[in-house]
Amino acid sequence: MAKDLNNVNLIGRMVREEEIRATSTGKKVLTFTLAVNNANDAANFIECVAWENTAEFISKYANKGARIAVTGVLNQESWEKDGQKRSKLNVVVRDVQLLENKPMTKTQPAEEEMSEPVDLSQIPF
Repeated sequence: MAKDLNNVNLIGRMVREEEIRATSTGKKVLTFTLAVNNANDAANFIECVAWENTAEFISKYANKGARIAVTGVLNQESWEKDGQKRSKLNVVVRDVQLLENKPMTKTQPAEEEMSEPVDLSQIPF
């Protein structure tokens, strides 16, 4: 009997700032949307979810507009709201590759903006 296969590989751009939060058990989870062009150059918007170390990595090194490659699995979530059954598909990210560097934010000073150089010979180790 043939085994089933659930593997997703995508390359696209993050189209909104990622949202990282912690679950009630303290696990970190990050959600973001990836825009991926199809054969007709129309964008498909794919919801992605990353957990723990992968979530922290994406939060630290990627942001809106970043071009990234993700590998993961397709996941269907189901719930009921106002008596209506609802569901949506998303990708649970297992691995991510940055295809561009994260631009420097205003909170990160550029090297030339730092007050004065540090003399490493004066550090006692």
